[in-house]
Amino acid sequence: MAVGLAPLALAGCSGTGPTPAAEAVAHYEAVVAEAGAALGPEPTVGTGGDHEAWKQNIGPLEEALAGQGFSEFSDPHRMGATEYVEAHDEHGAQACLNSIGS
Repeated sequence: MAVGLAPLALAGCSGTGPTPAAEAVAHYEAVVAEAGAALGPEPTVGTGGDHEAWKQNIGPLEEALAGQGFSEFSDPHRMGATEYVEAHDEHGAQACLNSIGS
């Protein structure tokens, strides 16, 4: 099953406050690079709302994001036929991973 890391949203009114634009771009480019390396060439995720399967398969990604200031991934949520997990950083950015590759 293919997965994808949705674009990181840099919106939100919560968190520690705004980051200068140039610094934010560099930081989130590094986050995306680390996330891609952690996912590897053919990542898989859990299905059926099985949190343990998700955790086992995306553990390296969660570790990479934690190193960049993101929370642990949420329990899997379902929207229609798609399952997803999400994590947030202190500035309100969101990393969302779903089970259909987008």
